[in-house]
Amino acid sequence: MEQTNASHRLVKGALLLTMAGLIGKILSAAYRIPLQNIAGDVGFYIFQQIYPVLGMALMLSLYGFPVAVSKLVSELNDQGYKLTFRSFYIPAFTWLFIICGSFFLLGFTQAERIASIMGDEKLTASLKAAFFVFLILPFASLLRGFFKGKVLWSRQPSRR
Repeated sequence: MEQTNASHRLVKGALLLTMAGLIGKILSAAYRIPLQNIAGDVGFYIFQQIYPVLGMALMLSLYGFPVAVSKLVSELNDQGYKLTFRSFYIPAFTWLFIICGSFFLLGFTQAERIASIMGDEKLTASLKAAFFVFLILPFASLLRGFFKGKVLWSRQPSRR
């Protein structure tokens, strides 16, 4: 009986994720029509070419780095450490800045090569501009991860 209930929940969860994926695909198709009408064919083309760089930055800033920072904040709070600028914020920011700065430098300096691989050298300026977002990631990731870690840590009743 217990295994049937677990498999029922699994199927129900898979169905829910499938429906969410379909809704996401419909919404992603729906934004393209007004975007193309506003930006025109060339603007829409540039957006489609540059979007993977921005999508990678978005994934890192929303899910990748903040999850790591929040886990670190939660674990340090568990162990009773006080998070200070010298012991936590500066080292964490430094590591995030080194990683994101490397992405920026690599992308910015190689934008011409990336554009030629894409088959359109005119995308070089847009690619360079898109890689600037990696310089903002350390700030956003550290703040998001810190607050997420604090909220997770404060909500667990066994730790109060």
